[in-house]
Amino acid sequence: MPLTIIGISVDTNELMFKLSEEAREKLIEELKRWTRTGGKERLRRWYQMGGWFNWALNVYPLLKPALNNFYPKLKG
Repeated sequence: MPLTIIGISVDTNELMFKLSEEAREKLIEELKRWTRTGGKERLRRWYQMGGWFNWALNVYPLLKPALNNFYPKLKG
């Protein structure tokens, strides 16, 4: 029986991690919303989404290198 830990489903029998369908849908909807915003609001949302991506990529570790350029750019 899978356990849900910080929104990630952990199946210890099958040694699998996955996001719930609901969590994936929320992430996709937020990306769509971000593309419709502009100006300072868009930048503020981008900062927030960096943390969300970091959380989501715990399930997809092969995609983690995609964050390598994100955090240094936030410093300026």
